Formats: sequence, structure tokens, C-alpha cells
Amino acid sequence: MGNILAIVLSRLGDLVQCYPAFSDLSRLSGESGVTVLVQKDLEKVARMHPCVKDTIPFDGDLLMPLLRQETNWSTDPLNYLGDVFKQIEALHPELVINLTHTGFSGRLCGLIPRTEVRGRTFYQNVGSAFCGEWTRYFFTLLTSRSCNAFNLVDIHRMIAGGLPGWPDRPVYDDKAHQFALGCLHNLHGQNVIALGIGAQHPLRRWPLERWLYTARLLRERCDAGLIIVGSASEKAQGDQIQADLDDHCLNICGQTDPMQLAAVLDQCDLFIGHDSGPLHLAAAMNTRALGIYLAMASAWETGPYLDGSVTLEPNLSCHPCSEKGNCADPICQKKIQPEVVADAAIRLLYGEHPGDYQDCVVRTSAWDEDGYIMLSGEHKPSDDFRLAWRKLLPLMLSMENPFWDEVTLSAHNTTVLPVMQNSISELKDAIVQLMQQSIFDYEQAKSAGEEGKGSLFDLELPGMIARFPEYRPLFDLYRLDKLPGEDAHFRATLRNEIIAQDKLMRRISIIQEFCGDREKLYFPIGSRFKLQDTAPLAPLI
Repeated sequence: MGNILAIVLSRLGDLVQCYPAFSDLSRLSGESGVTVLVQKDLEKVARMHPCVKDTIPFDGDLLMPLLRQETNWSTDPLNYLGDVFKQIEALHPELVINLTHTGFSGRLCGLIPRTEVRGRTFYQNVGSAFCGEWTRYFFTLLTSRSCNAFNLVDIHRMIAGGLPGWPDRPVYDDKAHQFALGCLHNLHGQNVIALGIGAQHPLRRWPLERWLYTARLLRERCDAGLIIVGSASEKAQGDQIQADLDDHCLNICGQTDPMQLAAVLDQCDLFIGHDSGPLHLAAAMNTRALGIYLAMASAWETGPYLDGSVTLEPNLSCHPCSEKGNCADPICQKKIQPEVVADAAIRLLYGEHPGDYQDCVVRTSAWDEDGYIMLSGEHKPSDDFRLAWRKLLPLMLSMENPFWDEVTLSAHNTTVLPVMQNSISELKDAIVQLMQQSIFDYEQAKSAGEEGKGSLFDLELPGMIARFPEYRPLFDLYRLDKLPGEDAHFRATLRNEIIAQDKLMRRISIIQEFCGDREKLYFPIGSRFKLQDTAPLAPLI
């Protein structure tokens, strides 16, 4: 494999969560290495990863007028964008991985000629395209997140499609190391614990008085020396904690660049904090982490990517809440108590399992048999669907044969999924009826020269989602399967729908197999209905 370009135009935490994908891509590229197109202010963060061969800095501030489509701006943004593409052209990437997922990054990918793309891209006269099954799955998460049991880091790894292996640890220079040693020099305490008290969204933040009480408990119970890390916006709160604990606390909020922060976290015995950049950087440095997940933050999606780390979530049916962040009564902030956080932290510090805590769900990160992060420990009732989908999705998203592949399925141990057994047959019957009508509609429309027309299937889809909410990922994937993917050819609406419905039916077959239902939806060979330039659709029975 030749040069690989990864596009990661996002914040600190998002960039760090792409580190394991860089390791996988480096194994794929061999000596060619990985180049990262990254925000200018995070260029050093990208270079901290040992598998990043080079970076192309991207000045989002300079391009903001262009991104906002403002009318009164100079030619400087366009000239700068031209310079960026000159660097990309000089690289001659054989593969481009877009891990940013925005419309703008997709358009950037669409402007790179003659290159294989994984992730979101853009085709002229067609629009946004989603290349790769895991890319399409990623874009279902805004609506299907209640069924997701994959860490975002692993989804990025699967979108990238590199060679799986052990993630590489970031590196920092000697100046950052000396800075970290200087921070610890005057800090009293037997155990060094970093506190990340900030988070991007205010609803994700634990109240200051709870951080104060937790800090006192940690000093008293395990002689902890506390280092408060974060941005300048958290400095005032950090000063209050430091004033309370005197020489057992040091507040360095707003005083570190990312490399210095990495060096400080590397010297710590434990990190405690919200779902934020410092938490993910601590996990990348192999510093054990205790994550507090409130509001829209979900441990399933963004738990610390390190074996043995622990997450605490409020035991509420409404958690995690909507990404819109419009909760008027954030009761989740009151559910997790300082005594719980202190006890879990001390147990984690000394290599013990966390306890069972009232009003709190405790989970521990662990590698599964495929080398991806899994959460063990307590489960909410809704997690049954997450765990079922975790088994099903890798099979569904790796389908290559246009028919139901009996051999592929039989190679896996059939797992009974009781949570779906009672509804899968009913779902199958409803989908079969709608698909039969879609085939009839397509044949009629094709005869009348109206192939761009929609079908009954899509009109009935909202009702199907309401009727079978546990199958929401199936319906969301179906919607994305109708959109352009790896090929840039425009396809008529009904034709796209029929192809996507065929894929939907094959996925239902996989669920039936795992539920112990041996009734086949498709004959493995033969077809009475064919579409030009695509695989034949198997007949319904």
C-alpha cells in the first residue's frame, strides 16, 4: 500500500480517539506511513503518535468565512485552500480516510482525484456519499445510539480498514517531560491523581461542590496529591479546589499545551474526569481512567479506550439523553455521589474491582476476542439490545455475497438472542409484504418511464420504526444504503430502494439465524427479478 492520508479536522479528544486507527493504517501502509490533515493548533497532537509520518496543517480560522459561505471575504481563504491541495497532490495518496464526517471534509475528499476514499466524500451531480459499510453505520448513531455497543474508537478503526493490532502509545519530548517533573516536585501525596473537571457541554459537568468533596476524600483516604487539568476556562474552579487542599493540590488548567498535558498524565497514577480530551489522552498514555458520564455522554460510545478503566453513569432510563442538550432538569448530575467516585477511584488505584453503588451503573473496559473494547459489569435492561447488535453488526456489515450466505453464517457459533426472538418473524412478514409491493411498483414505473418515483416502502418506514424500535439500526442502514457509496453513478430512486431492500432482507436473515429460526428468506440461487448492472435479487418466499 502507498501513502495514506487521514483527515481529522476536529477537537483534541476526537483526534486522540483516532490514534488506534493510525496504528492500524501504519501496519497497512508499511514504510509509506500515514499523513494526517489536521487543525493547525493540533498539529503537535497528531505528531505525538509514532505512526504519523507527516502532517498537513489546516487553518480553520482562516477558512471560516468560506465555511460559513459569507459574501464579504478576500481571496486569502481560496489561496490557502489551494496550498493545502498542493501538499496533498505532492503526497500522491493511494488511500484517503475521512474520520471527520462533516459535509466540508466530504467535499475536500471529493476534490482529491483518482484516490480510494473511506468515509464521507462528495460526488459532483450526486452529492454526499458514504464509502464503506462502517461509515454508513456511523451515520446511523444519531438516531440508533440506544442500540450501539461499539466504542467510537473501534468504529473509526473499522472505517479506516487498516490491519488490527495493538494501539501505539503517544510520545512526547524531553521538554514536556521536564515540565511534568516540575509540576510534581512540590506536590505532596503518596498517589498522584489527575482531575479533569471540565467538559465541552455544561450538562456533562459534575458540579464543583462534588469535585471539592471528592478531592477531600481522596486526600484523606489514600493520601492523594491532586493535579487539576483542563483549559483556561476551568482555572477559576480549579483555584477553589487548590485553595481547599493546599500543598496536596496543583491547578495547571490553561497552563499546558497537549504535549505537556500528555507528559503530566503519564506521571499520574490515575485520572478522574468527564468524557473529554484529557480523559482520552490519559487512556492513550496507559494511565488508568475513571470516567464520569453525564447527560448525552455514553460510556458505550466514548468510554476510556484502555483495558481496566472504569466508567460511572447515572442509573436513569433517560440517560444518555439527546445530543441536542436541551434538558431542563439534569437530574443525572445529582445521582452520582462523591463517596461513590472516591471509593471507585481508590479501588481502581489499588487494582481492586469497583463496588456496587446505588443509583449508579459501573462498567469496566476490557478487550474482547477481536481486540476491540467491550464494557463488562452492570447492564441496564436496554443494554440487551446493544449486546445483541454487537454480535450481529459485524456480520451484517461484512456481507459481500448478494445472497444469504449459508456457509458464512455457519462459520459462526449460532447465538440465541431471546430479546429478538419474539419479534423477528413479525418483522420479516411485514418487510416481505412491503418489498413485494416495491418490486411491483418498480416494474410498473419502469414500464411507464417513471423510475425516479418513490415507493410505498419509504412511506411506511416511520410506522415500521415505531412498531419495531429495537430494529432501528436496520432501518437507518436501509436509508443510507439508498445513498451513493463507493460508486459515483446516479441511480433512480426506486432502483436504489429495491437494492437497499434486498440488503435489508439479507440482514434480517442473519438475525433469524442467530435467533435459531431456520426458515430461509431467500433461495440461494436463481432469480426472477433482475436490475441492470447489479447483482440479481433473490425471490421472496
